[in-house]
Amino acid sequence: MEVLCAFVREATRREAVVSPRPQNKAEEEHLEEVAPPSTTVQAALDVIGRSPLPGTLNLAGVEIAWANLPKADLKRANFRGANLYGAILHEANLKRANFRGANLYGAILYEANVEWANLYEANLEKANLEWANLMRANLKRANLTGSSLFLANLEKANLEEADLREAILFGANLYRANLEGANLYGATNLEGANFKGADLREAILFGADLSETGGLTLVQISKAKVNDETQLPEYLKRNEAETKKET
Repeated sequence: MEVLCAFVREATRREAVVSPRPQNKAEEEHLEEVAPPSTTVQAALDVIGRSPLPGTLNLAGVEIAWANLPKADLKRANFRGANLYGAILHEANLKRANFRGANLYGAILYEANVEWANLYEANLEKANLEWANLMRANLKRANLTGSSLFLANLEKANLEEADLREAILFGANLYRANLEGANLYGATNLEGANFKGADLREAILFGADLSETGGLTLVQISKAKVNDETQLPEYLKRNEAETKKET
């Protein structure tokens, strides 16, 4: 596997350092024009994805936009700083994989196992993470704007300072997740999301619609950044009214 990984790294070596996330519309359009991996590179990736010895895969910095890796076994693989723009990774096993600083813009990761993976400062803008298992994943400072986390499992995930603007969190499980300083400004796709035990210290909830979410407490909300446009669940409003009566 080391030989194949080395081949992919060499074959896709970038001539210049590419930013891990599109900085403007022009750069985004340029990335959309990037060709998928060559037939030879894709064949190598197919073999790597079926590797019987996961955990020895060093694919740091590879340029494999639009790679096709559904159901691949890539647990513990090292994709640090890699470009996986638009990659197809649905139902892949990415447990404990390292995607630190990687570009996964628009990647397809539905039903993928991303448990304990390192996605620190990764770009997951507009990525499809529906039904994905992100339990205990490190998403600190990750860019998740416009991503779909429909029914995703984010139990105990680290989302500190993550950008979740316009993200779809319908039915997502955020039980005991760390959302300290996370940006959910104007979030409106939160129906059924479970925030029980989540850390919301300094989380930006300006204009967020939390009316159909579950598990929230007044203590959690008191530590977050809210404004008059933040919509709270009815059960919290009742609790607040009862607290005022008692005082």
